[in-house]
Amino acid sequence: MPISTPSTGATAFSSATIRPALCCLWRGWKKEHFARLDFWFHDLFANTLLKQGCDTSLIEKTHPLLTPLRFDTSCDRSVQGSMRTARMMELESMLCGVPDVINLLPYNTSAQLNHRPVTVKGMKASECLWPDRDMKAWLETVTGAGLY
Repeated sequence: MPISTPSTGATAFSSATIRPALCCLWRGWKKEHFARLDFWFHDLFANTLLKQGCDTSLIEKTHPLLTPLRFDTSCDRSVQGSMRTARMMELESMLCGVPDVINLLPYNTSAQLNHRPVTVKGMKASECLWPDRDMKAWLETVTGAGLY
């Protein structure tokens, strides 16, 4: 998640100590879209938050924290497993009966992909995280929006 904040470095499992991540669905991309990749990511991220029920004031406070996208090749197996689960269990079930992925609405689909329980390696199933709820709580913390 390209948001500028210091990492807590904590090892306990809770939404307060784990920086949450959201799945965002991009579909129908063409070469010319990549020239404005940051714009399209910020748009998708903000609209996914909006579809998840976040207040516009929180989204506006979040926008200045977004940094340009960065990509790396290091990805641990737990993250890869989470991505595979999101793809196979969630996205493929949404595609059932849909003739083309282009027919999926990106903001709605992204919001639906994030409203599910997930676990981190070593976490008990009863301690599951909810990406949409945890991202909202985390953004409220880093923006100070939850203090009022």
